[in-house]
Amino acid sequence: MKAELLSLVKTNGGDPATLRKHCMVQPLAGDASTRSYFRLRLGATSAVLMRLPEHRPASEGFLAGQVRALTGEQAFLAVRDLLASCEVPTLEIVAQDLPGRWLLLSDLGDDLLLDRLEAEPSSAGHWYRKALGNLDRMQRSATSGLRALAGPRYTEALLHWELEHFLQYGLGHSFPEHTPQGLALELLSLAPRLAKLPTTFTHRDYHCRNLMVYRDELHVIDFQDALLGPSTYDLASLLRDSYLLLEEALVDELVVEFHERTILPVIPSWSLARFVEDFHLTALQRNLKAWGRFRFFSLERGNDAYLRYIPTTIRQIKRFARFYNELDRVLTAHCEEYRRI
Repeated sequence: MKAELLSLVKTNGGDPATLRKHCMVQPLAGDASTRSYFRLRLGATSAVLMRLPEHRPASEGFLAGQVRALTGEQAFLAVRDLLASCEVPTLEIVAQDLPGRWLLLSDLGDDLLLDRLEAEPSSAGHWYRKALGNLDRMQRSATSGLRALAGPRYTEALLHWELEHFLQYGLGHSFPEHTPQGLALELLSLAPRLAKLPTTFTHRDYHCRNLMVYRDELHVIDFQDALLGPSTYDLASLLRDSYLLLEEALVDELVVEFHERTILPVIPSWSLARFVEDFHLTALQRNLKAWGRFRFFSLERGNDAYLRYIPTTIRQIKRFARFYNELDRVLTAHCEEYRRI
């Protein structure tokens, strides 16, 4: 039956409209990209069809000027193979036709880690320790592979651009003319500090919406934008994300465990106290970026789906604003959205 389904996809050029005549086709919710996804089912066999856009959208801002050795679907395929080689559970490529703009992927189901935790909050420790195990393998085993692929880096310039992006979109409605200079300088000072941290393989969106629970394992998806970035970045993305607030005691435990298991064997001079501080600052930058991106998606792309996650993002920011007095003071005084949460 699997061979029959694959034959149907190839015969119909990966076109969902014509495939509907031969098998069940179910549109799936995608990510913030221009790719689209469909579950194909023929009898007891299923797979996921990824349709690629006819024209690759132009990158905006800083990203438009970056040169990558691998782009688009090439990066998707190369990073997938890299993760699989490091024994990180991820999807499988059943077939591909890049000129025809489609890939056929293994079906991991619909059980996002976010959904599992909302249904079973008490299982958070179990699943997040699995997620840290995957992260340990990515940092230890995939870093050299990404360097060999000439993977891009999370440079100071990119970190700086993301913070400016937040100032423009996240706070643009609060300061329509110009952002207070003190606030801008304080935020932008994050970039050089984070850029000096040790670098490893960085998924860049490693959180509960990009981890699928399948056969009692966590499978990593949406990995094509991986780069070499701060060792604290994916940890901050996972434990301080915009979609779910974890118990503080659990976060503290997991940070200590990750430091002992993954950081100390490689960088023994990185003390726990300093690592925790760097983790907090990374989480602050990450959530400021997310606030700006969610507004950008709405204002520039007409995608309002992420606006509902801004309150959780702001709650995360408030946990770290104490490190930056000007940030908390100005946002409390001028940003109603920040003040009312």
